[in-house]
Amino acid sequence: MIDKNQYYDYIEEFIDLYSKRPFKVNSNGMRFNHSFGIFYILKTKKPELVIESGVDKGHSTWLIENTIDTEIVCIDPKPHNIVYKPKNGIYFEDDFVGIDWTKFNINNSLCIFDDHQNGYSRLMEMKWWGFKSAIFEDNFPTDEGDSYSIKQAFDETGHERIQLSEGFQQSTLRGKLIRYIEEKVLLKNYWRQSILRKSNKIDKVALDLNLNEYFEIPPIYVNKISHFNKEWSGNYEIKSKPLFKNMEDIPKIEKILTDIPDDQLINEFSYCFISYVKLN
Repeated sequence: MIDKNQYYDYIEEFIDLYSKRPFKVNSNGMRFNHSFGIFYILKTKKPELVIESGVDKGHSTWLIENTIDTEIVCIDPKPHNIVYKPKNGIYFEDDFVGIDWTKFNINNSLCIFDDHQNGYSRLMEMKWWGFKSAIFEDNFPTDEGDSYSIKQAFDETGHERIQLSEGFQQSTLRGKLIRYIEEKVLLKNYWRQSILRKSNKIDKVALDLNLNEYFEIPPIYVNKISHFNKEWSGNYEIKSKPLFKNMEDIPKIEKILTDIPDDQLINEFSYCFISYVKLN
C-alpha cells in the first residue's frame, strides 16, 4: 500500500524533475498525476529492469531514465512516433508476449503497461514468463475505455464493447457499421479473442487467487469533473483520496503551471486509477 507520508515527501523532488520534461503538453500520453505515480513506485521499489509497453513520444521513457538508474526495455509497434530515446534503451516492435524474456534478468523488474490491451490477459502473460510486479497506467473504470482493465475485472463488469467511453465513439455511419461488425465477429468467436469480455464473476476469483498486492495509486490533485466528464462518485470514486483539495496548495506547483495552457488543465490533472499490482 501507499505510505502517504512518504508520498508527500517526494512531491517537491518530482515537480523539480517534471518541470524539465521534454513534452510540456504530452497529448495522448500520461500527465501530472500518473507521472508522479510512476515516479513514486520507481523510487520506492527500485527495479533493476523496467519494461515499458507503450512508448508513444517517449515521455514515460524520459521519466524512468531520470528517476532511477535502471535498464529500460521499450515496446511499441509504432517506432516512427518515438521522439525521445535514452542511451540505454532496448527497443522492440513486437508485443510484450512475443519477446523472449529469458534473455533478461527479471528477478527485480517492473512492467509498465500503457498499451491499451487486455489487463487481465497481461497478468497471465506476466505470470507465464515469471514477472511479479506491474503498473497499469490506464485502469479504466466500469463503462469507460478501449480495453479490459483490472478495475473492471474486480468490479465484475467485463468490457463488452471495443470503446466504452462516450466521447470516443465512432461518429460516421461507416465507422459505426465497421465497429458493429467487428464486435459481432469478436463476440461470435468469444473464447478465441481477448478484446471483449462479458461481465462475469470468474475473473475476480482468479485475481484474488493470484494477486499478492493491488492498489490504486492516489492522485496529487484532480479537477472537480473527470476527463470522462463525470463526477468522482460511483464507478469513478477515488478509493485513496487526492493528496490536495486545492491546486494552489501543492508545493512548487507554479513551476509547471506556466507551461500548461488553460484549456489543457483538465487533461494535465486527469486521473484514470493507475494501479500497482504484484503477483504471488
